[in-house]
Amino acid sequence: MELRSKGTRDALGEFHTPASLSDAMASMLLQPGSITPGMRICEPAAGTGGMVRAAALRLRELDFNPRDFYWVMGELNPTAAACAAVNSVVWDLGPNVLIHVGDTLAVGDIERVAFEHRKTVWEHHQQLMEAAQFAAAVQRAQALLNEVTSAA
Repeated sequence: MELRSKGTRDALGEFHTPASLSDAMASMLLQPGSITPGMRICEPAAGTGGMVRAAALRLRELDFNPRDFYWVMGELNPTAAACAAVNSVVWDLGPNVLIHVGDTLAVGDIERVAFEHRKTVWEHHQQLMEAAQFAAAVQRAQALLNEVTSAA
């Protein structure tokens, strides 16, 4: 099922790589002896992640765990990038997945941009968690004070 018409996809330059071609490319590129856990696998025009799927399958064929690798994807279409994010969970790629939404040709180093964005989001998350913990502590203290003052 396509979310856009063929004319719209053509006008936007969206061309989806057939799964059989992705599988063949993964087999050619990921050869025994050339793979090291911890290496980065980059796809600058990921779409929903078809080439990444093929790479993960190839790694499993060669008795590697995709969770031991770093995955970097770039995609212009935010909906396709969201699908790639969901697929990275479905395909069990692990916690080392970065997805950049934007024009990879204009940005260049999508990995750096995605990493910085993830760092900013994580720092914001930490601030929210600290504020929530502080608010919970204040509520507990207030409850204890209410117990003490009502017992007196």
